[in-house]
Amino acid sequence: MVFLCQRNCSLKEYKSKVVSCKRNETRPTEYHVRMEDTIFFPTGGGQHCDKGTLGGVEVVDVYRDGDEAVHVVNKEFQVGELLDMKIDWAHRLDQTQQHTGQHLLSAVIDKMFGYDTESWNCGSDVCDVELATKDKDLTEADIAAIEQECNNKIRQGVKVWASEYQPGDPALKTAHTRGLPKDHKGSIRIVHIDGIDNNMCCGTHVDNISQLQSIKLLKTTRAQKKNYLLHFVVGNRVLKKLKETYDREFGRNSRSNLLKSSKRARDSQTLEFDSRVESFSSQ
Repeated sequence: MVFLCQRNCSLKEYKSKVVSCKRNETRPTEYHVRMEDTIFFPTGGGQHCDKGTLGGVEVVDVYRDGDEAVHVVNKEFQVGELLDMKIDWAHRLDQTQQHTGQHLLSAVIDKMFGYDTESWNCGSDVCDVELATKDKDLTEADIAAIEQECNNKIRQGVKVWASEYQPGDPALKTAHTRGLPKDHKGSIRIVHIDGIDNNMCCGTHVDNISQLQSIKLLKTTRAQKKNYLLHFVVGNRVLKKLKETYDREFGRNSRSNLLKSSKRARDSQTLEFDSRVESFSSQ
């Protein structure tokens, strides 16, 4: 099943009816709620689930069970009850920026170097892609070239959209894929970045690549199988990293300047004292 959050990634609010509501036997205060449809993205494909409220109650988790999304809340609802859904938009925007950014980054690396993306992880602060570099090193020059090309693509402002296909459709052979979950049911989704990438994906994405704003590649580390982990941030996270760097450097310089000022003040006081002693001794 393709959920409403995947068909329209810009929806912030929606109403839907409760299909089932079951108490969690191991955590009696938790209820697992299934809806007719949902704008809450369930954890999957390297992306975190959405945050927000369901029927005015905080959604603490969303996970996929076959072709259904399960919302975890701390309140019981009745089957057939019509509930308001509200998405934490700041969190959704962050996830869509990072995920579309990963698609762009992987496509650029594949075109420039032929390295496949084995996996990706959307961390709470920094993301990473695992690259099958075939025992080759990623140099600083390589990383700079990749970053420049990604930001060039962002400035082009091309459209991003998703299409749905049934299993066996020949169009599926044109898309990058790392495979589908074993319990996948129903239609298969391909996310397109116009003229850049076609990728099987369940995640939420921006509508235009310009909404990524910018991408910054931070560092590389070695992963398993001699692969590389390339760490990166996209969009608002770039601004956050810039602010953290500025605050750290400004704070360091401020402390250094304070110490220098204190030293100058002490030196001045010492010179003044020595001058007074010399004046007194000459009398």
